[in-house]
Amino acid sequence: MSDWLRGPLLGALLGLPILGGGGRLAMHAVAITTDAQHSVTVQGTITVLLAGLAAGTAGGVIFALLARVFPNRRLLRAALFALVLVLLTLRGLNPVQPLTLALFLPIVLVYGWLLERAWHTRSRVTSAHHASP
Repeated sequence: MSDWLRGPLLGALLGLPILGGGGRLAMHAVAITTDAQHSVTVQGTITVLLAGLAAGTAGGVIFALLARVFPNRRLLRAALFALVLVLLTLRGLNPVQPLTLALFLPIVLVYGWLLERAWHTRSRVTSAHHASP
């Protein structure tokens, strides 16, 4: 499978549950601990899940681009991807508050870590499959 397809697919598969589901849980935690709106709706949940799917897909594209630019520099690629995720998270949390940062940043970094792991696990399996007689 092409990296340009694999990146967005892995990103979407991880983004939906981690960024979407985790984001919804984080939003609920913010609402419980602050004066924010406390209602949870099906439409709002679907919106957040789809936003997680879209953000995950975009993250997969970014990771595929970094893999293309730095094919043999895994540590550099992972560090740059983490930096991009942190900067995008800070941009999305406007204004940045300690509570929202403490809730959302770990979710985003777990997504990035799992995407990186899935990318390389799949690469090893594919390489081993092509190398066998």
